[in-house]
Amino acid sequence: SGEGALHRPSSVAVDKDGDVYVTDWDVHRLAIYDAAGNYLTSFEGDEDKPSPWRQERIDETSEVRNARKRAEDLSIERKFRWPVAVNVDAEGRIMVLETMSSRIQIYVKEQNWI
Repeated sequence: SGEGALHRPSSVAVDKDGDVYVTDWDVHRLAIYDAAGNYLTSFEGDEDKPSPWRQERIDETSEVRNARKRAEDLSIERKFRWPVAVNVDAEGRIMVLETMSSRIQIYVKEQNWI
């Protein structure tokens, strides 16, 4: 319970520094812990534009296009939607796979931050 609590963890990855990344499916976020298990931070995604595949689906599907036109705020599309997997590669890229949005959001870990 409390800050950093997990509700429905769905995947775990560890980077070369020992930081632990956990996708939390139920609350649509990625939680980050240090090597000792102390909670550091979490984030909810921030896609800056749809992938080419997603944009093609938007353009070709009238239901999706019309729903987006009716929406007052499309910022929810930027956030994770049921993240199911996380992976960290040797370059420090953090990749989060989502089911609902059919996408992978990729981030780069900042080095030497305080």
